[in-house]
This record gives sequence, C-alpha cells and structure tokens, in this order.
Amino acid sequence: NELWKAKAGTTYANVDGPMENGAVADPTTVVVGGTSRPGIFMHPPFNGQSVGATYLEYAVPVPDAYAATFVFAAGINDSAAANRTVPMSFGVMVNGVMYWQKDISPGAWSEGGVDLTAFIGQTALIRIFVTPGPSNNTSFAHGAFAGMRLALNTPPELTSFTLASATPLIPSNVST
Repeated sequence: NELWKAKAGTTYANVDGPMENGAVADPTTVVVGGTSRPGIFMHPPFNGQSVGATYLEYAVPVPDAYAATFVFAAGINDSAAANRTVPMSFGVMVNGVMYWQKDISPGAWSEGGVDLTAFIGQTALIRIFVTPGPSNNTSFAHGAFAGMRLALNTPPELTSFTLASATPLIPSNVST
C-alpha cells in the first residue's frame, strides 16, 4: 500500500481542501460483512456545517497492455454495524470524471471495477472517495476500500497453429 504517495483531502461543494473536520483515511485491516481485508478506512468529514467527501487520489501509470482495469471492493466497516442502517456513497473518479459510484448498505463488500483501457500508456489520476450517503448522516460513516489493484490483460500470443482440411486446399490466383 503506497498511501503516502496519495493526495488526501476533503471536498465540499466540488471544491477540494485539506483533510479537516474529522475526515479520516487510514490504512488498516478492515472487516466488512465478517470478511477481513487489508484496506483503507475512510470517514467523511463530520465536524462542519456542510456535508462533504473524503478522498484519496493516486497518480497511476497505466502500462502497455491489451486491457487495464482498476479493481477494488468497497463497504461499510463492521465497526459501525450496530449503529448504522443507512447506506454510504462510494465513488471512483479518473482524471476528474466519475467512472463508478454506488450507495452501499452495511453488511457486505461490493466488488467494483473501472475500465482504464483508454488510459494505457498514460498516468491516470484515480480518486477514491466516500460521502455519508443519501441521508447525509455522518454518524458511524465507517467506509472502506480494499483489494485495490490494476489488473492487466495482455493479447494472446499466437505462435503456431495447424490447419486441418477434409479436402486438399487449392491455390488461388485471386488478388485484391
């Protein structure tokens, strides 16, 4: 986990600022739905007049590949299970554009993925964030991301093949 390389902060009304008003983004072991994973515990700011988001933003070089996907899981930490019944909102932005957003209720990890194929050979700014959700309830808003990784697919290599034919192949002089 290279959390120390991430830009951390809060967002209020689409304006980024420093980590403030109780916002948290800490690497730790997170338990969601009874399943433990190394991840990042995130709590949106709660000591302010307006509702905001907590984010981490990574500059991720997307290497040459056939396809690239940012995969992750998001959920509400079981530490809030007895006190939180409403969902939180989780999201992933790439270069300032929303690619994935979901309201997640307590009790289970939600697996997600963002196709980064369009960013192959570039550095993509991947931002993960949490908000208190549709209810704007910041109480026990114990969000988490885990299993974050870049999954790369390379094109299959075709080294040789055998062509079988029931009848002999006849050469053709057809040209285009």
